[in-house]
Amino acid sequence: MNQNQPAHQHLQALAPGVTPALTLQPRVYRNNFFVALGLTLAGVVLSAFFQALIGVDYGVPALAEIASPALFGLCILISGRVFFIRAVREIRDGLIASHGLVSLAILLLLATAVESGLAAWWQASAAITLALLFNWLTARQIYQVTQVRGQLRKLLPQQAVRLVGEGDDQLEEVVFVANLQHGDLIVVKPGQRIAVDGVVVEGSNDVDESAIDGVAKFVYKEAGDSVVAGALTKGELPLGQGVLKIRVTGVGSQTKLGMHLEILDRVESQISPGQIGASHIAKFVALGLLILAGIAAVLWGLAPAFSLSQILALAAAVLLIFAPESLAQIIPLSIAAAVQKANREGVLVHDRAAFALLAKADVVAFEKTGTLTTAERTFEGAYLAVGSSLTSVDQLLALAAGLESHAKHSVASRIVLEASMRKLDLPEVLDFRAIPGQGVTGIIEGDNLSIGSAALLTARNIDIHVSDLVRADAANQKGNTVVFVLRNSEILGYFELGDALRASAKSAVYQLHANRNRVALLTGDAKGVADWIASQLGIVEVHSELSPLQRPATIQKLKADGSIVAVVGDAQNDAAALAEAQVPIAVGDETVSNFGLQLLSLDPLAIAHTVRLAQKTSRRIFWSFAWAVATGLISLALLGAFSAFAFSAALAVIAAALGLVPSLLVAARAKGLGR
Repeated sequence: MNQNQPAHQHLQALAPGVTPALTLQPRVYRNNFFVALGLTLAGVVLSAFFQALIGVDYGVPALAEIASPALFGLCILISGRVFFIRAVREIRDGLIASHGLVSLAILLLLATAVESGLAAWWQASAAITLALLFNWLTARQIYQVTQVRGQLRKLLPQQAVRLVGEGDDQLEEVVFVANLQHGDLIVVKPGQRIAVDGVVVEGSNDVDESAIDGVAKFVYKEAGDSVVAGALTKGELPLGQGVLKIRVTGVGSQTKLGMHLEILDRVESQISPGQIGASHIAKFVALGLLILAGIAAVLWGLAPAFSLSQILALAAAVLLIFAPESLAQIIPLSIAAAVQKANREGVLVHDRAAFALLAKADVVAFEKTGTLTTAERTFEGAYLAVGSSLTSVDQLLALAAGLESHAKHSVASRIVLEASMRKLDLPEVLDFRAIPGQGVTGIIEGDNLSIGSAALLTARNIDIHVSDLVRADAANQKGNTVVFVLRNSEILGYFELGDALRASAKSAVYQLHANRNRVALLTGDAKGVADWIASQLGIVEVHSELSPLQRPATIQKLKADGSIVAVVGDAQNDAAALAEAQVPIAVGDETVSNFGLQLLSLDPLAIAHTVRLAQKTSRRIFWSFAWAVATGLISLALLGAFSAFAFSAALAVIAAALGLVPSLLVAARAKGLGR
């Protein structure tokens, strides 16, 4: 398998004949069911009327001999054709599946009608009615599971209020959202949903963005804050308050919600791991049923007590018990329901294969920054190094902030913010560069200025005074990060920055341990910092002072004993580690499609919940298979008992009912994963 090829594409290449999507249409079965029910009841009533009229069982007059079979025949012709049409499609695709089995059973029952007359006609009609009832109820459950995309689309308003003109001449006009352009200005009033992605330019209100990150809470938004399509503004505010003026940055498929909908469309068309095996199992079960029905017909045919029509009815009954397509639908229905629940809880599933593999993950490795910690640094202090040529920490901070203003990292942002708070003038920087695993460097006033971790000092073989070393080590032991500032080969000073743990991090680690997952910590921070954070969270496996290029090797070591490893990290900074993991989980609300899962809410507890959900889904699929097979065998045994002690013309109808109940229960169990 190509390392860069998504797992679902590889599976589809292996099994092009497997239908990945849940395509049953409940309306088709519902309409045909009511037609079949009406015709069957009419035929039964008409038969009973003529029998009562003459008082002789089955001794019906010529009109009854024509009218009743005609009604039953219409039921088979009109309502039963859905099975024959789909059976042809199954055969064309090389499948032996539900509709083919039902179609064969109907043909056998028609043969019994020719042999034994009126009794078998109503039996065939009633069997079709029950089969349609099952398919309708099952398809409705599947349809309900797959409607999440429609529900999300309803969150996108079709119209918006656009502002045109300037100043006092500015007017409002109602336009279709599709006609909005990048840069347009719209107005959103309290209690309304936002139709676009954009930036607030005026006004303030609380906004619920749970449609995107799965976290149902209102977040305060004001001028300069970004908002997303589908978000709900808080209503019931005093008149004139809570109105937002928003500058459009994305419309339709360009919005985050639009991208999520495209991902859901793609995921639904994917083939889950195990679905190929399930498809093969369903084929063998269907083939086995054909053989079993033939054997049953031969064995009962040897019994002189049974007529040809009874033997054919018995073979049809065997097929109808297992005809409901519960085996084929267990995996796609279960995975679809679970994936939707994961999405609601803030984990967007890009690849069903990755989600299914998450159930088997032995190790969940977290990249520290942004997952277990908030990435919101605190400025604990600035210190001049012993023998520094600078005279104040403000000079140190101005130089560092000038360089870090070009970097994208939580450490850089906090240093720049501190310089801004002190209103320091920043120098001009030339030739800025990032050094993976060490820090950043650039030219300031002709000197080479570098900022980074202790790894930077080690790489350049620069000695540090013992007192500075002691202070830096003490900061690390408290869980604080120390970054050094070098000018050429001189240590000018260093900063001590705190890193707050996420409130739910400890609970997430505890729950993962309860799920029997090993939890590992990956970080580029010093060993002291990593050990302190691990001790606070209860993590035993700690891998510190790792450069981005070293992390894939660490993942390989974790996999060396056969463990399946899931890695949670930033899609950009930790891309190499994510690519090496069997289950990559990217962090952040920017849409990325080359990783299996994506943590939108930044809450590590959502990872623990998703792991448990994947494990529950795996167990539910296994036991649903066991339940489907066991109940089918029990139904088969009951059928044998019915035929042995009280052979009835209603045998096929009883078989259809026996196959109906357990299959509905299996579908309900799969659907229950989404609750």
